[in-house]
Amino acid sequence: MICPECKTDNIAGVDQCQNCGHDLTRYENPPAPEFIAHRLAEIPAHAPVRVETTDPVGLAVRFMQRGDADCVLVMSGSQLAGIITP
Repeated sequence: MICPECKTDNIAGVDQCQNCGHDLTRYENPPAPEFIAHRLAEIPAHAPVRVETTDPVGLAVRFMQRGDADCVLVMSGSQLAGIITP
């Protein structure tokens, strides 16, 4: 949502402008996309792409460049150590 006071682009649904604090609650938000009402189990999902902390960063980059993933989970054994995004 664009704040009518300072023109800052705010995240949809916030109550106040993150820049100037202007009250945004009286402004109508667009309706949420239909998938918002779905349960996560109903949304098709692919197995996450994972690399280990010992793997070179280039491996994760290659996965994303090839289109195998939009992000790559970095694992340390069975623990999530981080997420690499473009």
